[in-house]
Amino acid sequence: MLRDAFFSLLQEKSFEAISIQDIAERSTVNRATFYDHYSDKPALVEDVIVERFDGLLCQRQVCFDGTCVFAIRPLILATCDFLGQLNQGQCTKHERLFEPFVQTAIQKRLQQVLLDGLKKNASKRSVDPRVTAAVVVGVPDERWGEAVHAFVTISNGASFPASDLKAFCHERLARYKCPKAIDIVSELPTTGIGKIARRQLRNQVLALRGDVNVQPR
Repeated sequence: MLRDAFFSLLQEKSFEAISIQDIAERSTVNRATFYDHYSDKPALVEDVIVERFDGLLCQRQVCFDGTCVFAIRPLILATCDFLGQLNQGQCTKHERLFEPFVQTAIQKRLQQVLLDGLKKNASKRSVDPRVTAAVVVGVPDERWGEAVHAFVTISNGASFPASDLKAFCHERLARYKCPKAIDIVSELPTTGIGKIARRQLRNQVLALRGDVNVQPR
């Protein structure tokens, strides 16, 4: 009711000119009822936009579960179409001040959809308790141009051969994501600000391979 009243008013006046009192009166409720549902007008806008956007995603059966990067394409197309539909609506002439709120609402919703998908996929892939930390770097490869090389630390006293680690990865990851080589190390080097020193690890691999023609980076 409040949402329908808001869009009805948006066809008559600018977003800035619409007051909470206007929305309440058009909805035939009082201001207290409005504040029972929303903290302010932008909160109402976000709810309206998210509801309609989710409706379009559901209609098109668009979902993202974090397993395939190509699944993002339908999500992007749906977003573009949704924004296009808004621009073609009857409220176009009044929506200039409304647009920033729409963009913010869509950005927040997209972030949530992507994060939920990634979390869902992460929950499907159990992490072996023996692994305490891991990092991957790209190294030159004659066939693929660049291959994945992993460095892993494991719990003290634990035994986890690199061959078992590779098998663990192949069971859970797409083939192109699986590391071609895995080094089990006691610790991962870090930079002065505490980040993992990926460049150092990559150069270490190159040095061990004797790749003198490859420029360190």
